[in-house]
Amino acid sequence: MTNHYATEVDTWRAQEETKLRAENGWLAVSGLLWLREGPNTFGTAESNDIILPPNSTVPHAGVFVLSEGSTTVEMNNGVEALINAKPLPPGRTRMQSDEAPAPDRLSLNAMSMMVLKRGVRHAIRLWDNHSDARRDFAGRKWFPVDEAWCLNARFMPYASPKPLTILNMLGDLEPANSPGIVTFAVAGVSYSLEAEGDLPEKRLFFNFRDATNGRQTYGAGRFLTTSGVVNGYVNVDFNKAVSPPCAFTPYATCPLPRNENILSIAVPVGELASFHY
Repeated sequence: MTNHYATEVDTWRAQEETKLRAENGWLAVSGLLWLREGPNTFGTAESNDIILPPNSTVPHAGVFVLSEGSTTVEMNNGVEALINAKPLPPGRTRMQSDEAPAPDRLSLNAMSMMVLKRGVRHAIRLWDNHSDARRDFAGRKWFPVDEAWCLNARFMPYASPKPLTILNMLGDLEPANSPGIVTFAVAGVSYSLEAEGDLPEKRLFFNFRDATNGRQTYGAGRFLTTSGVVNGYVNVDFNKAVSPPCAFTPYATCPLPRNENILSIAVPVGELASFHY
């Protein structure tokens, strides 16, 4: 293994650590709060429909209203909040969910909230930048770097994007597209993974499992994002396989690997399980 390669992977790992620990990162995700049709009050008081962390704001901060698939927010008198880093105007304000290209983020002191749509249900995702999980996180864990797992894989595109149906951890089905599959060899044996994404010339995304999951790595699987395809080939570097967000918070809604992306072999590189919650 070259020193240059090891240094590049170490630099990338440090960047991943920084992103995970960042404000409003996955370590700050502290709630997945399902909305019911009609008004949903929120604040720190236990009488609210959505109970926010103690001492994070006032007992009765405001109300989300879900009506026929659309969510609005209104703060109570005297409670100031931001939406997309700008003062929230008086009265009801519609919040775009994460289905939109630019979902709205409501900020209240050290917290922020966003509307999520999962299947036919709607929820509020809560970030608390003062959370114990963010404060106490001991750091990501990794296998030793092994350049032998940085593979030059052949990309085999579909004639047109293949529509996929992805099962998530909540049991909901989510749509995705696959531009094709990659094939690569390990110890002389050929394997394949089906990619996700719309721009293979820029990147490919893989949600996969292997024989390490549930033992050394996070049980549900791992994620891997590559660089773009060049002349029919792509660099698939398993040293950059990472745990999904649900490895760091119980409030994520991660997609599960499809059967096509379950490898029979162990991939002993990339991120190890943290098991911190």
